Amino acid sequence: MAYDEQRGYIYFTASPDHAIDRYLFRTQALGMGKVENITKQCHGTAESGQYSYSFSPHYDYAVERFSSAERQPRYTLVKCDKRGRWQADHVLEENAEAQQTWEDLAVGRKEFVKCQGGDSELDAWIIKPYDFDPTKKYPVIDFVYGEPASATVQND
Repeated sequence: MAYDEQRGYIYFTASPDHAIDRYLFRTQALGMGKVENITKQCHGTAESGQYSYSFSPHYDYAVERFSSAERQPRYTLVKCDKRGRWQADHVLEENAEAQQTWEDLAVGRKEFVKCQGGDSELDAWIIKPYDFDPTKKYPVIDFVYGEPASATVQND
């Protein structure tokens, strides 16, 4: 969370549609404005995954970090124009080599699933062996987290 005192905006991350994703939003500190999705403002649409931002002291620039279960971190410079509109300026680091190396690895990938838990539907992920054979039996490691404040099922 961050506060742009000069323009009167509070910035925060949220997951409005899917709890496994994180996007940047802002609203007026005095409650007179709507909530704006800054991530979508910068890119038109936002890929599913985790976005985080490091702001400049005057909130006119930020370094955006994006990653997901299928994407190694990408860093983009984003900027705020005089009218307060955010836009992507240019990619600082695509991490193409790391992405290719990761894609070439023969390892299982995260598969996101939903589980019924009482009256709620819970997010979960599974990593199966790279050469998974559904006719075979495999050992299982089960990890449970107990509260929303420590969510471990994230698209990163």
